[in-house]
Order: sequence, then structure tokens, then C-alpha cells
Amino acid sequence: GATEGFSQMTAAMKAHLRRNSMKTYDIQEPRFTCFASAWLSKFVTKHPIVANRLRWWVGIFLVLPFPFSAPAQPDACSLGWQLTSSDSPFGDFHTWYLIGQASAYDSRRHVPVVFGGLLVDPNGRNVPFDSGTWEWNGTQWEEPLHFVEPPPRSDAAMAYDDARGVCVLFGGHLNNLAFNDTYEWDGSKWIFRQAFDPTATDRPPPTAHPVMAYDSARRLTVLVENVSGKTWEWDGAIWSSHPTTPPSRIHSAMVYDPIRQVTVLFGGQSDVPPYNFLNDTQTWDGRNWTQVSTGGPAPRYDHAMAYDSHRKVIVLFGGTASDVIDDQLGDTWEWDGQSWAPQLDAGRFGLGPREGSTMWYDAVQQRLMVFGGGRYLPVGGGVYKGNFPNDVWEARPPGYWVDFNAPGLPGFPETGYFNEPFNTLAEAVTSANAGCTLNLKAGSRAETITISKPLTLEAFFGPATIGQ
Repeated sequence: GATEGFSQMTAAMKAHLRRNSMKTYDIQEPRFTCFASAWLSKFVTKHPIVANRLRWWVGIFLVLPFPFSAPAQPDACSLGWQLTSSDSPFGDFHTWYLIGQASAYDSRRHVPVVFGGLLVDPNGRNVPFDSGTWEWNGTQWEEPLHFVEPPPRSDAAMAYDDARGVCVLFGGHLNNLAFNDTYEWDGSKWIFRQAFDPTATDRPPPTAHPVMAYDSARRLTVLVENVSGKTWEWDGAIWSSHPTTPPSRIHSAMVYDPIRQVTVLFGGQSDVPPYNFLNDTQTWDGRNWTQVSTGGPAPRYDHAMAYDSHRKVIVLFGGTASDVIDDQLGDTWEWDGQSWAPQLDAGRFGLGPREGSTMWYDAVQQRLMVFGGGRYLPVGGGVYKGNFPNDVWEARPPGYWVDFNAPGLPGFPETGYFNEPFNTLAEAVTSANAGCTLNLKAGSRAETITISKPLTLEAFFGPATIGQ
């Protein structure tokens, strides 16, 4: 279902375009037998151990009236991206693909918002700048009815201010013209905040490729640009500047970590010779930028990041490793506030290398989502074919899933993944490696089992109880 476009850009041209922003429960018994039952979606107040998130380190030996073995399958105990939609909603004929879009996640209405970018038809003949506003309803993209919107642009920055309930949009470019205007989207209309004024000193300068993140502790939107050497913050009425910034760069990624209360920036490409690709991790606490790591993911640019509030980690995906036109990356990493850890099996369902994706975290469904982006493939003679599908991928919390209400009948596959869950705890226990997480979705069931390997049990949306 992917829409393919074609590009005849050389590596040198792509490098030039990049630099000029024009690119296209803890029970420590060795063994015990328990009668296990789980009730989900209701709070059982008489049990003090009931909580929204339960962890027990337990070991499990099955005591069953029949032999049981789980089918061979990929390990669900690690993060994995799965295709959710290959919908292509953009353009008059729903066949065009979108690149260079700005995006943010509206946590009040629980929808991601996408604005602008470049629309490219399947043959690469037309590349109009877009001014469309799109929202993902969980299954498909929709364009809300509205009558006024910002001018068309690509590579703008957008972040969601959850105190005021608006998506803040800044900058970007239309051809060679960079913007420094500010708009806000309240879910039904665009609100004009500050005009484009290239001579103004009370706002960031015109910037083609800024990055933004919302600091929920200080209730400020943080912006990093590569023109003035300053860090800017928006309070909903005015921009204020700080005379410090990380080393100048373009096409980095930045998100806010609410647990550690710092804004985290990673990577990008230096915009001064020799235009090195970067892999430093920088944090902003409202006063100072601190380089906290230069290891982990390889240097890259045009990657995607989001904060997973369930597991309390920042997740990074993809990007481009060099000026070689087809040097896109498909790896996934997690930052826990101390170090980066690779998620080696994350692409096992088909999410491959790509640049220019956007990522958000859906707290209601407890899933990370990746939208769009793409890669270039050589077709010979210095010609490259660009494949930029408008697809959506999701990554649920790692581990095997159990839904006691699932049919468990022929025709209903049970792989232990979110959409094909086991309907007994015993199946999940047998399938899981030591240290894995078992995610309980819904229902209740009585099972007699003996436990002997370390596992973590978690309840999906609400409490769970186990034992009598």
C-alpha cells in the first residue's frame, strides 16, 4: 500500500539541499503454586496492593492437566513496530505522499496533529508546499473543517502546550523564504499570534528547520534554532531568549522528559563546515544546556523521537547517517536519562530504514506511533527512487499480552501480541523468556500454576489482582 515517488537527486545535490534546508510483584520464593485470577478495568479497594501498574518478580512452573507448548514465534519481550495503516490521505487523489511535515500530539483530545510539508505525486513531477492540517483518529487521517490557516511551508516546528491546550507552530520555509511567524491550533481553528518579521528582535529569527518541545513543569515551549545562537521560550504571549544554545545544527530532534524535568536534544547535522553529522545528547533545564552523552546511536539527522510516559523512556527511530543519498537508518534506541540502549529486534515486522518520520506517544492506548518518512533506493545510472509511504506504525509496551475474554478458537490466532493475545496466563508464561513482561488486558480466569522464573506482570488500563 505504499506510494512510491521518484527522485533523480545525486548525493552531492542532496547534501546541498540538506545544508540549505530544502530537502525534499516481587515474590522471592524459588517455587510455589498459586491459584491465579486477574480482574481488569475495576479498582478493588480492599486489596492495598492493587494499583494501575503492578510488578511482581515471580517464577513459573506450569501445573496443567494436559501438555502444552507454545508455537515458535519472534520474541515479543522486546519492542516491535507493527503496521497500523498504509492510508495515503494527502492530495486531491489520495495518492500523494507527504514529507517535511510538522507534528505534535494533542494530549487533551488524544490526537496527533500534522501541518504542512511538501506534497509529492507518485511520479515526482509536482512538489507543491502544503498548508493542510490533518489529525489521526486512531484508524485514519482526517482534515478538520477550518477556514484560516498559516501559509504553506515545510520543515516548521510544532509542539503541544498542554496547559493551554494548543499546538504551537513556528518557522519553516517556503522555497528560499524562511519564516518566524507563530500560530496556534486549538483543535478547531488556527490562531494567529505573531507576524512574520525578519527584522524583529523580540522573537526568534526566520528559521527553516527549528525544533521545539513543551516543558510542562515550567509551562513554556522551548525552541532551538541555528541562526541567532540563542534558546527561545514561548509562554503563549511573548518569546524570551537565553544567550546559550547547544552547538548549531539542523534537522535534530528534541522532546521533553517530565520525570527528569529536562528538554532532551539529540543529533542533527552541524551547519558549519565540515557539516559533520552529530550524535551528542544535550539537556536543557531552563538555565543551562548540558552535554550528557556522546555515545549510543550513530550520528544522524532527520530522525524521530518521542517520550514514552508508560515506560518513562525517550524512544528514537531512524534518520540519515551521512550525505550519501541512500544512507537511511532503521534502528530504534531508548534513553532512560542515563544512557542509550538499542532495541535490536524492533523492526522485525517490516519497519525499515527511513528519514523524515514523525513520532508521537498515545497515552490512552499506551503505544508509540511513527508516521511517514522514507528512503532512497538506487535504480542505476546515478538515479534514485524515493519511497515515502504515508504509513503509520505502532509499538506497544514490550511483552506477551493476555486477554481472558479472547475466544481461543480456531481462526483466532494466539501469538501473544497485542492484537492476537493469549487467553490464558499459562500460555504467556510458557512462551515468555525469563525477565519478560506479561501484559494483562481484560477479563478474569482461574488457573493453577507453579512459578519459578522471573517475570513482570502489568495491568493494561487499571488494576489487577492475583491469588486468593
